Formats: sequence, structure tokens, C-alpha cells
Amino acid sequence: MAEVFINYRTGDGDEAAEFLAARLSDRFGKEHVFKASHSIRPGELFPKALIDAARKSDVLLAVMGPDWGAAPQLREEGDWVRMEILAAQASGIKVVPVIKGRKTDRLDRASLPPELMWLADVHSLRLDMHESTDDLKRIGDFLADQVPTLKAADQTAEEVTASEFTDNSARDVAGNLVQGRDISGGVRSFNLRNATGPAMFGDGNTQHNLNLIAAGLKRLYGGRGRVLNSTVALFVLAMILNGLIMFGVEPALQQVMVGAVLVTIVVVDTRIHRERR
Repeated sequence: MAEVFINYRTGDGDEAAEFLAARLSDRFGKEHVFKASHSIRPGELFPKALIDAARKSDVLLAVMGPDWGAAPQLREEGDWVRMEILAAQASGIKVVPVIKGRKTDRLDRASLPPELMWLADVHSLRLDMHESTDDLKRIGDFLADQVPTLKAADQTAEEVTASEFTDNSARDVAGNLVQGRDISGGVRSFNLRNATGPAMFGDGNTQHNLNLIAAGLKRLYGGRGRVLNSTVALFVLAMILNGLIMFGVEPALQQVMVGAVLVTIVVVDTRIHRERR
């Protein structure tokens, strides 16, 4: 049975209910969201299907337009909007008013029938059809926090994982192109076209690594060494670092590989010096 039950009145918020059901279905899956016009199959008993779905849901979202509280049907015992809400409440299901638009007022106890006055005290959510992105996220996040099965089915979790990678693209760049500060996650691709001027790729620690390498070379030789030799060594190591970065090697592994290259250079250079002596 669907965890989310969409309760609405035709003619007063039904388009918002349709929109909400569609977006929640996109996020959690259609099987997790009940809306009468989509969820009741041909041949099923309509009254029983509605009440059963309301009682077995985890959250009932009651979509309320500007005329919801003043609807005369709300005072009739056979009104389906009323019956669904009361069935959910009697079963201990959380009932959450979803107020349509920014201009629609919250429920007024005095305008509600006695059986539904408690709804005026329930903290509500809003759904503005003109600025729906934040409202939909807020409603979806609330449902995911309330219902474990919805959290498990939440497809936005996959989008968060995918966003750990960054795709950068730039065209017709004159001068320096700078990626500001830190990038969280890996850089999956970088596309640079028709650019003039230097372009540098790295994890932000390249200059620091080269400084450490230069200091290490100097210490290994007691502060002695030719400027040309150090320059060539640094150039080679810089090229190696750039290659590792371009091939997407993890920063931690970069450190290990550069260290191995540095040790190899020192060992070879030491042997050459010994043979010359």
C-alpha cells in the first residue's frame, strides 16, 4: 500500500494535488503515492479502496485551496474529503495540510466543522505553483524523514552522489581561467576550447608538492646542487604530477607515486655521483 495519500477536493486545489502527486512519484516512485484518479484500478470498489488506502498510508497530505474551509460539503458526513481525513486520523495516521499558494490563509477553527477543528492546530506545509521547487523539496524531505521506506526509495540520493563530480566547460577564453578555491569530489571532465593564456589543472596542492620536493632535494644534498639540475628535476616532476591529475589519479595515490619517483631520482643521482668519484 502507498505510504503517501493525496487528499484533495475537485475544484479547489485539484490541479495542485495532481502536480504534487506527479512530482512525488518522480522522486519516490509511483507505487509510493496514492491519488484516487491514478491509483484505483478498474474493477476495484471505489469507496473501499479510498478508505483502505487512507487508513494504511503513513502520511495523508490534505491539499487545501482558498475555499477549502468554507466548502459546504465539508459538513456532510458523506463528503469524501472529510471521510478520508477522519479515517486517517482514527487510524493514527499523520495528517498534514498542504496550503495551496502564498495568499491562502491558514485554517480558521471557527470556519471548520467540530470534527475537523483540530486541523487548524496542525502545522501545515505550503505549495506555491509559481515557485514550486523549494516547496516540493521541503515536502519531499519531510516525507523522507518521516517514512523510512520513502527515504530508501528517494531518487534524489542518486543525484547527490552524481553531483560529487564536476563537469566544467569553457569556450573562447582570453587570459587566465581560474577555478575558484576547492572542488569537492572528482573532476570528471574539463573541456577548454579556443583559449589563450595558461591553463592549470590540479587538486590545489600542486605548488605545495613541488615546494616540498625542492626542499627535499636540497636537504638530500646538504644544501648543494646545481640550479639546472634542480630545475630539470622539478620540471619532470611537475609534468608527472600534471599527467597523474589529467588521468584522474586520486590525490593520495599521487603523493605515493611522486614520492616513488623522487626516491628513484635520488638513488640514480647518488650512484652517478659515486661513479664519478
